[in-house]
Amino acid sequence: MSVPNTSRTWVLQTPPLDGVDDQTWVEEVRPIPQLKANEVLVRVSHLSNDPAQRGWMQADATAGRLYVVPIVKGDAMRSHAMGVVVLSTSTKFAVGDRVMGSMYWSECIMPSHTSPTLPMSVFGGTWMAAYFGLHAAGEVKAGQSVLVSGAAGATGGAVIQIAKHLVGCSRIVGIAGGADKCRFVVDVLGADQCLDYKSPTFKDDLMAVEEFDLYFDNVGGAILDAALLKVKRHGRVSLCGAISSYNDRSQSTYYNWFETISQRITLKGFISSDHATDHPAAKQRILAAIVAKKLVVEGIETIVKAPFEKIPSVWMELFKGTNQGKLLTELISEM
Repeated sequence: MSVPNTSRTWVLQTPPLDGVDDQTWVEEVRPIPQLKANEVLVRVSHLSNDPAQRGWMQADATAGRLYVVPIVKGDAMRSHAMGVVVLSTSTKFAVGDRVMGSMYWSECIMPSHTSPTLPMSVFGGTWMAAYFGLHAAGEVKAGQSVLVSGAAGATGGAVIQIAKHLVGCSRIVGIAGGADKCRFVVDVLGADQCLDYKSPTFKDDLMAVEEFDLYFDNVGGAILDAALLKVKRHGRVSLCGAISSYNDRSQSTYYNWFETISQRITLKGFISSDHATDHPAAKQRILAAIVAKKLVVEGIETIVKAPFEKIPSVWMELFKGTNQGKLLTELISEM
């Protein structure tokens, strides 16, 4: 396999305020520099598609208030990714090794940090967000009840499985869009019930269920607003994402905010990387549960095979809700 000296890269051209479109990124061909000591060149095979990436490139973001370095005009689009080492001067990695790390929307990159490959869906950021959103932010305990939005997505689905099999929660109810996704949430992931937010009776359905100790929020907007009515007095809300308003900030309107005061609800935002020192132990617990066949790891990914030029359009599927579980892009090799 020949080693290239240039690489196609998707670059942020117009940082978005609201929606993203075909003008947000531009494809460039960039030279690949010669490797220095202890560096590797990786041919990217799979890209992780995450809603969090939308916040990293927000046009009016204040760098000091972001939890990562922002992506600005002219930067390569950053992403967690997997790939194969095609050139190495490293003592840790040899040609042919599969690695995972923070990379870019590029054909080939020279990452500063890589690690031996583990599946991005199970040991990646989404499962760590679910684990620490439940334990650290949500302070959930065995026997308690959990409501989770985005239940058919990567993080929401992990919340259901962790709450059920690692925490021992007594009742877990998911919120997802459409009958097929709700069946997946109950039949595959193991939730006790799933409420379809696309149903005309959604709000009535939500009001009909018992209150919850913890609401794990992945979406914000109208669903968060409605869910506040179902959090117990002195209950908690774990704030993980707000995908409903990433491309339309008018969706961030709340009519039930007084519930947080009258019911003394604790709302806590969190970033899983704040608990990075605890990630290895969390991953060991998850791995042990997989080995014991307590956790479902089959059928929890949506893998889209796509050529390089389709990378942005696959990522934008996140905001259409077409994926079930983790959305991954498998690059069709053209090299």
